[in-house]
Amino acid sequence: MIKYLTTASIIVILFSSICSGDVFKHRQSGEIFYGYPTNRRLGNKTRVYVEEDGKFKGKTVIIDEYDVTYDAKGRKKNLIVIGIDHQDIILSDTVSIALAKTIEEGANQGPRCIILEIDSPGGRGEYMKKICDAIKKTSNCPVVAFITGNKYGGAFSAAAGIALACDKIYIAPDAQIGTVAAPVETTGLQQDPTDWLDTFTPKSIASFGEYLSTFAEKKNRPAAMVMAMVDQNIEVVEVVTDEHGSRNFVHKGDKKPADAIEKTWSKKSKISPAKQDTEKDDDQQQYIYQLTLSAKDAVDYTKMADKIVSSRSEVIKDLQAEGVKVIVTSRIKFRVRKFAQSRAQLSKYYAAFKELEGQVEDIEKLMKEVSSAALKNRPSKEDERLRRIERKAYENRLQRSTGSRRKLRRRVYGERNGGNLTREEIANLEREMNETYIDPYLLQQRRLAVELAYTLNDLLIYYSRAAKIAKQYPGAMPKGKTLKNLQIKYNSAAAKRNSLGF
Repeated sequence: MIKYLTTASIIVILFSSICSGDVFKHRQSGEIFYGYPTNRRLGNKTRVYVEEDGKFKGKTVIIDEYDVTYDAKGRKKNLIVIGIDHQDIILSDTVSIALAKTIEEGANQGPRCIILEIDSPGGRGEYMKKICDAIKKTSNCPVVAFITGNKYGGAFSAAAGIALACDKIYIAPDAQIGTVAAPVETTGLQQDPTDWLDTFTPKSIASFGEYLSTFAEKKNRPAAMVMAMVDQNIEVVEVVTDEHGSRNFVHKGDKKPADAIEKTWSKKSKISPAKQDTEKDDDQQQYIYQLTLSAKDAVDYTKMADKIVSSRSEVIKDLQAEGVKVIVTSRIKFRVRKFAQSRAQLSKYYAAFKELEGQVEDIEKLMKEVSSAALKNRPSKEDERLRRIERKAYENRLQRSTGSRRKLRRRVYGERNGGNLTREEIANLEREMNETYIDPYLLQQRRLAVELAYTLNDLLIYYSRAAKIAKQYPGAMPKGKTLKNLQIKYNSAAAKRNSLGF
């Protein structure tokens, strides 16, 4: 049913005329006008647009003072189509927010209705909820779902949850609605079936079952079925509850002793050994239950969808909106493209992390080896004393021969001047001094320290760039990687670099 932001009772009609416009009748004065409301509020008043000679003018009214019914005259001659047909939409916080805003803003434009064309393997529960909340807020405009069943085969997990939040659900003959989508060729990030399951049907989504069940109650859909769409621990059975053959769908664990099981709807699947909890041997830890409904089962037997249709035009016909302009929004595609680019860039960064972190480990290992060798081959104290004396003699000779370094730098062609050494002789003397008195292990350690500092700097730059993208697109992080872990890596690398004294 259509929802309105009023505290008083309002009149609603059946879905057969769901795409009508609105007629406002003031309860006291009897004043009537045609138009459509928005979700914009100013105090106790609501922004509405009134139709006058084919044009819409805005004004604010206390909508609680009006009875609202529906009439095509009060709405624009268009409808909005939004596609939820890419695997990244419910995996990205940024994309899901953009989708939610598109729904809310679209509803405020006065279309006959909004059609969400859904073909998705699922996603994250918190992002699903943002989209469902937006649908719930569109009390001023009907939102219907059309499960198309193209690449992914229908609406699954979080995508099924979005469909269930809509006012009406249409489904294509070959589409399905359920828990788990069959793996298909993707961007290469979920090659393994287990990775696919973890990505598009995460365990965390089960906590949103109660949230979705509220939509089920409003639309007379079986709550157990709805919860099983997102919770793989729920085994749904159809039971006969009385002698008259009344049937109900329940979680098997909630079945009453007197109820006879007519059919088990959830398919029982054994969890991969790598996924099992080795500390518990409980049946719920060893198995998951997958619920997948065909279009016929969804419409005729479980009432999880309302009608089977073959195309968008059939949806529009059923909504009595033939002849209106169809506006297909491309806003989401742009966001999806940006998200996909960010995810690809993060994958490149993590590949760079691995290489640079390996280089850091190699350099640190060499530094330890050099330090160990220096301890084993350290010269005696007497040798060090003699070398210091000899070095001092070299320094004195250089000082007498060259004067200041500044004068040396100004000298040209290396000619002799007052008994001073030539440039070549000075260079040879300095080289001999360095070869004799500088510890080769110390030189090597210094060189390695400089190399380590440069490598850590490169690593910090990559960490910083990756963190910036991850903050904007948190769902773009590779599997098992988190922004918190990235920050820990950054802090550790920064501490190492600072300890080098550069």
